[in-house]
Amino acid sequence: MSTREQIYSALLNLVSSVAEFNTKSRRLKLWTDVAPADMPAIFLLQQNEMAETVRGMDIKWTFRPELYIYVSVGNDQNANPYAILNPILDKVTDLFNSSKLIGGVQTLDGLVHSCKMVGGVETDGGVLGTVAVAIIPIEIITNI
Repeated sequence: MSTREQIYSALLNLVSSVAEFNTKSRRLKLWTDVAPADMPAIFLLQQNEMAETVRGMDIKWTFRPELYIYVSVGNDQNANPYAILNPILDKVTDLFNSSKLIGGVQTLDGLVHSCKMVGGVETDGGVLGTVAVAIIPIEIITNI
């Protein structure tokens, strides 16, 4: 049996392995509170957890954390922060691509039944100038 702490730690360790993040944390900060020198930054927001109980079976848990990724091009007003963000997003996506996983499912090294990206990835749309932000929804199925 795995624990919540093991699961969330494993998820952050997995996704933070795709790039040289200057900041990684499970305590979310707004991008305005992260210095450009501390980016790229990745944060894991532990959010909703839903339980499904069936008589005679272990509780099925669905966790819905979100990953927040911030990048900056420093003071260069002409540089495109998406040139930094997009490759990171591609590498994060690869972590959950069925065709690239043994058995076709991300299990966080056997800690969970499945861990995948779900729904839309939100970005700032380029309105933050030298900073770009992405929010990636994750779904974890487990029976801790």
